[in-house]
Amino acid sequence: MIKEAASAGFYEPEYWSGYYYPKIQISTIRELLDGKNVEYPRHAPVATFKRAKRTKKVNTESHNKLL
Repeated sequence: MIKEAASAGFYEPEYWSGYYYPKIQISTIRELLDGKNVEYPRHAPVATFKRAKRTKKVNTESHNKLL
């Protein structure tokens, strides 16, 4: 199982060359309960996340009067 996971290769973030993360990671329940974390790039640049468009809140009282 470990050999199969290793054969999947590694992920290299385009914003940090030289760092590699296993594409498939195997952990036991005991390791997870002991606090083992999945390896992934935790400090992604802000530009990698899209922001939702801001909308105005609807005043429900004035909205109901219009109906």
